[in-house]
Amino acid sequence: MMHLSDTEDRPAGKTRSERLPRWKAPSSQLTKSDIRRLLGLATDVESSERVVTALYHATRGDFHRAKELLRAPGTGDRADGSAAAHVFRREGEYWTIAHEGRSVRLRDTKGLRYLASLLRQPGRPIRVTELAGRDAATANRAGLERVRLAVTKAVKAALERINAEHPELGRHLAATVRRGYVCLYLPDPSSGIRWAE
Repeated sequence: MMHLSDTEDRPAGKTRSERLPRWKAPSSQLTKSDIRRLLGLATDVESSERVVTALYHATRGDFHRAKELLRAPGTGDRADGSAAAHVFRREGEYWTIAHEGRSVRLRDTKGLRYLASLLRQPGRPIRVTELAGRDAATANRAGLERVRLAVTKAVKAALERINAEHPELGRHLAATVRRGYVCLYLPDPSSGIRWAE
């Protein structure tokens, strides 16, 4: 049996690094939430909003802006910026929703009210009967199922509306909101997201 050595199957004059395919950036870009999460995983340290924003600009090819942010004096306070940057507030018949520097206004629905209850209490499981304002003790099995379906449908519709207007927030909520007999908003603790009303 004949074996070729590494040098025999290598094109003449090319080093190993020249033969490897070049890395291409993925077509979808990282969001600030993604960057914050990756930094937290990599360093186990909470990153400042300035560093997250600089990396965000760098991933979009704006290296000049990224350098400006990193060279600017001070570190920025992520906790302060985070609270101001995340708003889920009802104003009459509309909701003002802000995430990562972008705001949208949506007409009030039950689903948005249910989401607001979940966002105000991250990590706390909430029964669908509590979200819907029903008494759990009086709900029989069929009644409980009807409440679960109604809440799940309303939350799903609200998430679809949010995703249509603000895809980045839609992805965040789709990944962190759990629906069922018990609903839950469970954000990554390292994201630092706190919703203001």
